[in-house]
Amino acid sequence: MAAAQIAVRPAAGPLTLNSDLLINDTTIPPMIPARMPAYTGTPEAEKVDAFMRSLDHPLSDVVAQLRKTLLSFDKKIGEGIYWNAPTFYFTGRMGHFEPKEYKRYIAGLNLFKKDEVRVILLRGASVKDPTGLLEGDHKDGRRLFSITSLADLKSKESALRNIVLQLVRSMN
Repeated sequence: MAAAQIAVRPAAGPLTLNSDLLINDTTIPPMIPARMPAYTGTPEAEKVDAFMRSLDHPLSDVVAQLRKTLLSFDKKIGEGIYWNAPTFYFTGRMGHFEPKEYKRYIAGLNLFKKDEVRVILLRGASVKDPTGLLEGDHKDGRRLFSITSLADLKSKESALRNIVLQLVRSMN
């Protein structure tokens, strides 16, 4: 693409030598499409692997199984370490959105309590939960539930699958 010439007046001030027009060569940017580009999330499994190797938690076996379970629900679910714990998010194509809306995130784990693993669904308020698994009524749309053992995870897996797949479908 050819360069175009533009004229710019320098700002007035003590360092301005004169007010002659400055001529600069600049490249005209290509036309911007009317639709914003779609962005994809990049899985960071190696970071989660490293986190899991160093995890010192009484329910680390539950965390490991929960990780496998969440990732098995859909191939567009990826993982990374955010908020100091494994977090699961949509890796498919999405349109532009404000980063603070956290639209891409599905679930984050909270490992602060030693007798349970909390699963925080950042957009949990946007899904139907006929089983009543999700708790809380946070203004930002979060809902959560706790898992206390592998048996407890197994008993909640079907409800969790339903909720996660609703979130994934809402992102497509």
